[in-house]
Amino acid sequence: MLIPVTIIFLVPMIAGTVFFAIRTPKEANLKEDEREKTIHLRGTHMAYYPLVLGVWANIFFLINGIGFGYSVNILIATLVVSEVIRVGSQLYFYRKGA
Repeated sequence: MLIPVTIIFLVPMIAGTVFFAIRTPKEANLKEDEREKTIHLRGTHMAYYPLVLGVWANIFFLINGIGFGYSVNILIATLVVSEVIRVGSQLYFYRKGA
């Protein structure tokens, strides 16, 4: 099930990226300015801590005998939560104009 779901997500993302790159070719090659670099850095910084805590929690659970399936689910949940925090904070900072 993972491969079909991945393909279902990738096809619209690639099509959308190609569409917007063709629609506005000047914007496709723009360099990031200082504000955008700062926003991306802050978002990555905010996502780092939940990611580290999730990995440490996973290590703790593995040492205490949790099953492999649960461990994989904890790791995937950790990645999803940290990515949501990263993207959400970046959107917040863009909206705020930080």
